[in-house]
This record gives sequence, structure tokens and C-alpha cells, in this order.
Amino acid sequence: MIRPTASVVRLLAAAALALGLALAAQTPGEAHKAITSKYLFNEDMFPLFRDRCGRCHVDGGVAPMSLLTHEDASPWAESLRLEFLSEEPAPPWHQMTLTPRELDMMLVWANGGTPRGDASKPPPPVKLVNEWAQGAPDVPLRLPAPFTLEATANEASHEVVLPLTAAAGRTIGAVDLLPGNPAIVRSAVLKLKTADGDTRDLGTWMPGRTTAVVLAAPVKIAAGASLTAPIEYRRTWKYEGQMLTDHSAVGLYDAGARRATPSARPAPGAARP
Repeated sequence: MIRPTASVVRLLAAAALALGLALAAQTPGEAHKAITSKYLFNEDMFPLFRDRCGRCHVDGGVAPMSLLTHEDASPWAESLRLEFLSEEPAPPWHQMTLTPRELDMMLVWANGGTPRGDASKPPPPVKLVNEWAQGAPDVPLRLPAPFTLEATANEASHEVVLPLTAAAGRTIGAVDLLPGNPAIVRSAVLKLKTADGDTRDLGTWMPGRTTAVVLAAPVKIAAGASLTAPIEYRRTWKYEGQMLTDHSAVGLYDAGARRATPSARPAPGAARP
């Protein structure tokens, strides 16, 4: 994920730690049990986790755990705290921007006993959203055959080649990938290969995107061209020892096509018109 600056992280961490120590000092011997967080899961953290993390941290998503119920999220509080305070770069499939206030909320809740909030008002259940980021593409391309991640392999790379016969003559402005199995598809580098063998990078797809990958400049698809895509797969501990299959699709969008803006798309679990 893309974190705030180190100085902001240190300031927020110090404030959260000071608050926790001050309140814990009032209850000797019970520091590890004290509820000190002013933020509650049902009222505060659920909307934040849903909107910021819910595309991946949901049952069936690419992340190893859901954060969308109190029961699922609270055991991971210490891991979340360490993750957000770390200055190590996040893996490329885990990109997210947090504001200082959002980071403060997560640190205070994780440090402060992970309170649930009003148990009579649990958040609505959230289901995995697996759909094209910007609506149906102008040219959908299904992978020629499913790929199998064997039960003995934790990760794999598989390169596919998709003929662009259906797109010949079109000018493409964006590309997208729709995972067949969102739990294991980690990334895909999309490239255009011309009939004479030249290649051009179109962009890299990562989980959790809310828009298609916009090309640096529109590209006209010539006859005989193809799209190549090395797809990276990785399983989480939830699927250890299982044989998993994926049958993803790639979508091409015409340059200049008018589509709904990403902000018009509902967050995972939100009511849809």
C-alpha cells in the first residue's frame, strides 16, 4: 500500500501509544484488556474497511482474511498495526492510499482493544464484487483455457497469448482483466505484440482496481496483432493444499468511449441503484 510519510506515521503512532498508555495506567494489571479506542467497529471501522479494503479483504478475495466483520477483523489488529507502522514497501498487489485520519482510526482501534460497538446494529453482510472495473469492455477476450494452480504449488506464473482478430482496426485506450478466480490472481502485465514480433507494454493490472488500466497513448490494433499477458498466481493459507483453477478474461476499451466515472461505482456491499 502507499502509506503516508514516515513523519506522519511516527506522529500518529506516538499519539496512539501515549493515549493507550495513559488510559491503561488507570487500570493496573488490565492494560491488555482495556478498551481505550474512541472508534468502534460497527460504527466507524466497518465503513472504512469496506470502502478502503473491501475489494480484496472479503471472503473469496485475494487477501488472506476478511476485514468486514468484527469476528474476522479483530484477531488481526496487531498485524494491522505492525503493517501500517512498517516503512517496508508493500507488495505490488497491495496498493492503497490512506489519509492521516484513516491511519489514525486504524491505529487507535487496533491499539485500543478493537471494540465492537452497538451489537444490536451489526453491519450488513458484504459479498465479493468481481466485475469489470469500468463496465463491459468493447472487446472481451476470454483466456483460451483454464489455468490450474496445483495443490503442491503456492505460486505460479502463466503466460497467455490472445489473438486480437476481433479488435483489428480499433483504437484502444484502456485495458482490464476480470479474474476467473479472484482468490489467486495477483497481477498481469498486458502487452501488445505486432505481427512482426515487436512488443509494447500496455499496463499492469493489480487486484482491487476501481478503473481500467489507461494506456499512456491510444493504440490502433493492426491485423495480426496479439495480446500477451504473464499472469501471476499465489494462494493464501486459506487454500493450502487445494487445487485451484482460474479462467480469467481481458477486456479492451475503445479510446474516447464515454463511460461512467469510477466514483459512480458503489463500494463493495453498498446499495446499488
